[in-house]
Amino acid sequence: MANLPEQKTWIDGIYQLETSDPVVGGPGGISNRQAEQLASRTTYLKSEQEKTGNDLATHVGAVDPHTQYAPKASPALTGTPTAPTAAQTANSNQIATTAFVKAAITTLINGSPAALDTLQELANALGNDPDFRTTVLNAIADAKADATNKLNAHVSTLDAHTQYAPKASPSFTGTPTAPTAATGSNDTQLATTAFVKVAIAALVNGSPAALDTLQELAYALGNDPNFSTTILNALAGKLAKDQNGADISNKPLFLSNINAVSTDTFQVITGKKLFSADSDTLTIKPAADGQRAYIQFNNAASTEAIAFVGLRYGASEQGLTLEHRSGASIRIDNGEINFYGIPSAATAPAGTKTTQLASTAFVQNELAATTGIPQPWPRATAPTGWLKCNGQLFDTSAFPRLAAAYPTGALPDLRGEFMRGWDDGRGVDSGRALLSAQSDAIRNIVGEIWTSAANQQFLGEALSSSGVFELLYEFAVGAIPDAPGTSCPTSMRFDASRTVPTANENRPRNIAFNYIVRAA
Repeated sequence: MANLPEQKTWIDGIYQLETSDPVVGGPGGISNRQAEQLASRTTYLKSEQEKTGNDLATHVGAVDPHTQYAPKASPALTGTPTAPTAAQTANSNQIATTAFVKAAITTLINGSPAALDTLQELANALGNDPDFRTTVLNAIADAKADATNKLNAHVSTLDAHTQYAPKASPSFTGTPTAPTAATGSNDTQLATTAFVKVAIAALVNGSPAALDTLQELAYALGNDPNFSTTILNALAGKLAKDQNGADISNKPLFLSNINAVSTDTFQVITGKKLFSADSDTLTIKPAADGQRAYIQFNNAASTEAIAFVGLRYGASEQGLTLEHRSGASIRIDNGEINFYGIPSAATAPAGTKTTQLASTAFVQNELAATTGIPQPWPRATAPTGWLKCNGQLFDTSAFPRLAAAYPTGALPDLRGEFMRGWDDGRGVDSGRALLSAQSDAIRNIVGEIWTSAANQQFLGEALSSSGVFELLYEFAVGAIPDAPGTSCPTSMRFDASRTVPTANENRPRNIAFNYIVRAA
């Protein structure tokens, strides 16, 4: 059995067998005409497909397969290239067109004074000096050196200002004057003759008439030139102050004389005990208003109690209270310390981690440090002071800390998104910028379906494929006798849902949260 002859030619039309055609086999036979024409078409298509593959490989391997295009890196453009003209406020790596440059130069000129808005005028103003900067720096250096020399000469002179008196121990001549100090001054200010006269007059005027002269004072002191010694000798027989009463010979009698009582026995005071100092009072009182006993402080200007310290009733009757009439108080009872009113404390430096009390300012500062960090939140509405990460815009002037994290004034839209750690040079997810979005993707799935090709086995004639499947042909059409239709499959299908859960996206197991950021 011989094969049909094949030609690498495209046959425009396929011959249709007629009922009147005789049965003639062999090369060129009318019965084989259709098969020969189809075989020639197949041979032609195969050669074209191989040529296309070779051409594509040559194209891909070429260093510059598109000479009509310019490369992105350092292009050498020809002709008259054009680009969109950037706004005058642009300051980036965007291409600057001639229109942009012209407008920038015009703006520069318009912003200059009329007398200096050309290069010629600027050159004239600089004296046509091509090295004006060096000329000015040299002149400054010369002036600085001259000033330094003069200053050093002045400083090295022992008394450079003979017309002035030194601050330390000056020796004035002529009639020095100074501002007269106020009456009653008692400091290091200079005393003028006017200040001394006023002070002496005040001393005399403040003395009784019988003692307003030195003669009268001498008579009053008994004309004793050693009056101080006489007084000290007389005081030597008095009680010593540093003994604190230890040198009193009859202490009980002394205490009785001053209405004081000394005792080392337990005492119960049933009345009130009044301690007075100046015009204020400190009173020990019996039980009242839940107090076991308390000490009350009153100011002379008001009968209302200002503050008191009390022993409160409690489980162990050992409570202690310190209260003020404003309502502020500190209460200690059963191992607890409670503050009432508005207690305050010094705000610790940021980052402090000790047992020091934390003020509200410290807490707010610590919380503000987390501004801009997305936090999962289990409610649909963000709490007060927080914003939802739904792509919304925010006022950067109202929230400067948040603007430091998101300078554009727009929050990322994290609804239905997973967050991924930034690659930061690791190479796992390179080419990504912070806050950049990335679409879904999976690793490529590759597979084949084949036969052993033994005994001319095949999948089926006129079989097509799509999606992840590709058909590979090893036999020419007509090379295998027709098989019954029930033994040749008509399609193949790849369906992952037959073995794993599927959806319109790729995702791991998850729980939905609302992402929010602190607004500060």
